[in-house]
Amino acid sequence: MGLLLLGCADRESPRWPAGASLTLERVRPGRLAVRWPEANEEARYRVTVDGVVRSLAPAREQLVDGVSPGEVEVRVVAVDAFGNASVPLVARAPPIEAPIEAPPEEPPGFAAHARLNVTVGAPGDSGDRPIELAWPAAEDPAVGYVVLVDGEVAAEVAAGAERRRVELLRALDGAEVFEVRARDAAGREGPGLFSLAPQAPPVAPDEASGAPIARLAEVQGVWGGRSDDASLDAVRGVLERRLPSAAGCYRRALADGPVFDGHVTLELAIDASGRPTQITMVGAGIARPRLIGCLRGVLSRVELGAGPEGAVRARYLFSPR
Repeated sequence: MGLLLLGCADRESPRWPAGASLTLERVRPGRLAVRWPEANEEARYRVTVDGVVRSLAPAREQLVDGVSPGEVEVRVVAVDAFGNASVPLVARAPPIEAPIEAPPEEPPGFAAHARLNVTVGAPGDSGDRPIELAWPAAEDPAVGYVVLVDGEVAAEVAAGAERRRVELLRALDGAEVFEVRARDAAGREGPGLFSLAPQAPPVAPDEASGAPIARLAEVQGVWGGRSDDASLDAVRGVLERRLPSAAGCYRRALADGPVFDGHVTLELAIDASGRPTQITMVGAGIARPRLIGCLRGVLSRVELGAGPEGAVRARYLFSPR
């Protein structure tokens, strides 16, 4: 009697070597490289990502595209020719952390108390005067400084110079606006320091002549613990000494263009430190950034000297006529 052989199916599932594990690598956004060891018999390998089959092939490495940037679970199963499957190798790819964008760097600037000092000598035979400008170092890294007179570049100074000074020789009409700006390696320039020539003449209120009007209109508050006229008169005297320089800023703005409708009200708040804590401007003239910078630069230098119970508000008025 003959023996009928119907065949014998392989009931053994593929096995992984001891200590087998998956290696995952995000080679670029959206693409994941998956690697695994060889099973103990010939097999194809089924790769799933978050439960979705992404490949079934005999290779032991797979590049999977379209992978989420968040955490994903990867499974690899060895499948033999009879469909027997091994236990899965499981690993998790951590999420891709969004890069932390550094805040945009501000161009270099100066400390709030920084000053631009301008010294003017006697005129020579030609009428030109020697002018020396000196200023402190910028707070932020700077590669150099730009010196401007009435908005035009007059000189450039390297940041590594031993002295942050520059000497100019030119005629003056008493209304020049001097400015120094710090410049960074990218060529950006920060807010400047402003000053006027010390001999700039005051602009007296003169409505009859049509000359620009600049005046200290009001001083209110308490200084030295008192609010009487005597204590406020001392404050008023300090503030009025800044009026010629402020008027020079204003007169230069008027000369810049005939369409300037330059009515400006400037309010100055001074606390017990004796220095301005707030400078506020309103009016059509505030559309001129150069005027704003010049006035802020001039009036931020007011110093009353620290004193107890001090809080003063002052108001300057500027008018074209």
